[in-house]
Order: sequence, then C-alpha cells, then structure tokens
Amino acid sequence: MHGRRPDKLEEVAREVAELSGHAPVTVLGDIQDPAVRSTIIRATLNKFFTIDGLVNNAGWASVGGWENENLEAMQHMLDIHVLGPYDLCRKALPYIIKNKGSIVMVSSIASMRAVSGKLPLSFSNSVKTRTRSEKKISWFLLRVFSIFTGSWNGS
Repeated sequence: MHGRRPDKLEEVAREVAELSGHAPVTVLGDIQDPAVRSTIIRATLNKFFTIDGLVNNAGWASVGGWENENLEAMQHMLDIHVLGPYDLCRKALPYIIKNKGSIVMVSSIASMRAVSGKLPLSFSNSVKTRTRSEKKISWFLLRVFSIFTGSWNGS
C-alpha cells in the first residue's frame, strides 16, 4: 500500500489490519519518484515473495484547458496518471504473469470523454484507461480492469 500523506496512509493501513488481521506493507512517498516505485515493488516482494495483483489508484486533477493550463501542471499529471502506473506495471508484470494475476487501473469518467475545464485530466486518464486493450497483455492471459470514478471534492 502506497501513499504520499503519512496520516492517511496510517489510517488506511490501520483499517486494513483491523479488517484482515494482517498489517499491510506500506510505502510513503511521491509516486512520481522512480525510487518510490522501486521501493513499492521491493517491499512487496520482501514480505510476500511474489506479486499477484496491482491496483493503480494514484490520481491528481488540475482544472483548466489548453488556453490556461501550464506545461508543468500537465507534466505533473502525466507523471502521476501515466508514467507512475506504467512503471509499476512494468516492474510487477513478470510476477503477475507467473501468478495469472490481475491489474486494476482506477481512472476517471473524464477518460471516456473530454470534460469541460478538465482537459489535462481527460487526456492523462485516457492513456491509463487504454492500457487494458494492449494486445500483448491479453496474450499472457493477464486480466486488466478499469474502474471509472466520478468527480469528487476531497483531500
């Protein structure tokens, strides 16, 4: 389990431990950092010796369109919605294939069509959503699912 906010990560880890009776592996850090992504995989393998599944749920939204969005915000969104999940899938894939596991890509309904004022979100999530149609993945009998969430105002 990964998170960038220690308070929220600890809260969810406590819930998981209470419900399952097992303390989850937790990694604190920014998903944009390649070292954090490597730590997620390494920590999981250190505890469980393999990986059966991966849920890519990191997200961040910037409001704006082409006329008022800056490239730094777009790069930030692509790092979180595209590069981070891609790298985690790439690192976990050998184990998930071996175990006939699954990958879940949590996306947004904004990935299905452009949403006014949320063009960067629509663009970056559409890339993540399209992962499930990758032909090489289906050749390995690997299941890739997409879950589409709606808009919400949360922290």
